[in-house]
Amino acid sequence: MKKLLGIVVLGLLLSGNVYANTNNKEIINKKLYEEYSTCTVYFKFLSIAKEKQGKYKKKKSEKDFLERMQELTTISEKNTFYFADILKISTEDVQKTIEEKYTEMYILKPKGYGLKKLSIVANKYFTECIEIVDKPKETRIFYWTRKIEENNEETKIENLTGTKLFCKGSNVNTPISAIDFFAPGSLRTFHLRTNDWKIDIYDNFYSTTASEIKIYVKKNKKDYLGSIFRQSLNYANKKCEILASDTNVYEMMKEVLIQTKKNLKKSNKI
Repeated sequence: MKKLLGIVVLGLLLSGNVYANTNNKEIINKKLYEEYSTCTVYFKFLSIAKEKQGKYKKKKSEKDFLERMQELTTISEKNTFYFADILKISTEDVQKTIEEKYTEMYILKPKGYGLKKLSIVANKYFTECIEIVDKPKETRIFYWTRKIEENNEETKIENLTGTKLFCKGSNVNTPISAIDFFAPGSLRTFHLRTNDWKIDIYDNFYSTTASEIKIYVKKNKKDYLGSIFRQSLNYANKKCEILASDTNVYEMMKEVLIQTKKNLKKSNKI
């Protein structure tokens, strides 16, 4: 286990930047500009409506809610200008966009800031805007990168040769695995079986998207086995870590088998 390097090196080997392996940066930035400008308007609209109701002056819960909406407005507005800057959209045009969206939301029937109106716009925007704004903008970049890659029918195979992973679940019932990318498009998986204390070895194939490494039994992408998620390194209910490139994976798994057997024996109650 001394050769485990830790997750800090993931970006170097597996994930790249958040726009990894896509030529659709401008499309993604436009989608994010549209999302954040819409959510800026929604949270601003909701904040003004709450202020007009005046309940925040009497109820702490209402005051906390108003402050939360104002906080989300600030975050969303900041990200709107961030993507506007990338897209070279002027401040004047951003302001115009926000004003137009706000007017559209205000005149949506029933016009104004009444409870029925708040219910209508909440059903349309609240859950999605919370999901968008309450996480780092990199999460949304990754989301749209993955979405576009998944819709791209072109098969991509990155050369991950030399990358090796050790994957372990949170309990003894989750099999321990290791993965060795030994050639472009090919990998070898090692699975430790605790029922008879053996190591199964399989040669499989893989393809890549910006967010996943998809594993197949056959080279023609048939018999899908599962995916390694590149950002989290989760694989089949297991968390993976990157091994040093000179690790002999089979020998390491034999050591893991011996140690796991000892640990399990110690933990048994009877």
